[in-house]
Amino acid sequence: RVTRSLCAEMLVVTGLEPDRDRAEIRVLDAITSGRAAEKFEHMVAALGGLSNFIESWEGHLPVAPIVQPVFAEAAGMLVKVDAHEIGNAIIELGGGRRRLAEQLNLSVGFTDVAHIGDLVDDTKPLAVIHAQTDEQRKIAAQMIQHACEVSGGNGKKNAVIYDILTAQ
Repeated sequence: RVTRSLCAEMLVVTGLEPDRDRAEIRVLDAITSGRAAEKFEHMVAALGGLSNFIESWEGHLPVAPIVQPVFAEAAGMLVKVDAHEIGNAIIELGGGRRRLAEQLNLSVGFTDVAHIGDLVDDTKPLAVIHAQTDEQRKIAAQMIQHACEVSGGNGKKNAVIYDILTAQ
């Protein structure tokens, strides 16, 4: 949602679309038609990657040996996420750097990440962790649980985009 809104806003700011509603339609069309994926594949190829990355990515990306979901401590609605803490969890896994000279481990990170407003429980995780060691997995799991606020009740879903600031 956030990325789509940013893309739409760029279309409005650059004058390629006259208003946000039309820009959002154009962005959604680029995604659903496959044009966005084609452009991404061209960018990957231009950077030295595969020219058919979309259809054959699985055989070309590194895979972490440990893949495990992390669940909230209690069931409820995900109402808040501390993105800074999530970034630090990725660093703990080796997917980010503390110092410039450190090598990135491209096999680690998170997938199937819950969105704000999602109901999470013992079947719907906050995220799935991809880690090299069990110790890294444990640390990252604790950090994710700490970073995520879950409301035990129905909770009030916070807006993902609170406001849009423009030059006007």
